[in-house]
Amino acid sequence: MLYIIHNPKIWDHNCPMGTSDVLRAFQRNGTTLLTYEQFMKQEFSSEDSIIVFISMNDPINRNKLKNLSCHKFVISLDEAKSDMIIFNNEIHLHDELGVECVLTAQITKKNLSVLCEHNIHYIHLPGCIRTDLITSFPDKLYDIFLSGNATHTYPLRLRVREALSKTQDFSVLHLPFGGYEISNNRTGIWGDSFVKTASQCWLGLVDKCGAHDRLVAKYFELGQAYCLPMGDSPSSMDEELSNSMLQLDINWNNTQIIDAIHVTLEDKARVRRQAMNYHDHLAKHNNIEKVIPEVINKILTRTYDF
Repeated sequence: MLYIIHNPKIWDHNCPMGTSDVLRAFQRNGTTLLTYEQFMKQEFSSEDSIIVFISMNDPINRNKLKNLSCHKFVISLDEAKSDMIIFNNEIHLHDELGVECVLTAQITKKNLSVLCEHNIHYIHLPGCIRTDLITSFPDKLYDIFLSGNATHTYPLRLRVREALSKTQDFSVLHLPFGGYEISNNRTGIWGDSFVKTASQCWLGLVDKCGAHDRLVAKYFELGQAYCLPMGDSPSSMDEELSNSMLQLDINWNNTQIIDAIHVTLEDKARVRRQAMNYHDHLAKHNNIEKVIPEVINKILTRTYDF
């Protein structure tokens, strides 16, 4: 049997693409979801596989998991926090609780070298999209979509926003940052409604989180929306996706950034082709209904990517 142990609060996360959508896809494919409380009541055999969803902090939960002889995994969303210590949480789970494998989308050379150094296996769990939400290229009402947290964690996002503030040349749909919890979301737009909102725009701003070099959900949410990402691409990004984007450089001045956007938007037919290529590549390689069964098979057969 395959189980995922999770904190019920994860259902309140406003980015379901990396959280609740993934949990539901595992569940549709035969995985049993357990809260920490249910985990404490459940009996397990040595043949079972348990996935910790992100973390397990309670000492009682940790002690039970430590003493189980089953196969143990962890799904990692953020490989490093602000301290920039790569897979710190996952290494502790490996060393203290016997977690043998990390499921992660962040497969940079630096990240994988850390797992290798600690003799921790990994399975690639790429970012996933659903193909049932927007089934054809949508009508466009705006040139640019701006969204997300505007902090130093996203330096290019700040840089491009500064440049855009110097011009009135583009129609911009700006969705203020609504927080990370659905229950406290100040915009009422998250998940499916976020993707549908982005679908109204030709271009959407993305950022690899600076030095984190992270393939964040926006690269997938915008692609799902047929909204062509513009920004920088992380080193782990598929080359075809990276080549389809509008690449912007953080070191460019305002004029260079604005000119690059102008040139791109002058040829809407080309933007449409690039957005469709980007979307179709994701639909082929990152379809959640295809990815999750493949990942489950790797877990159950212990077929690790390292």
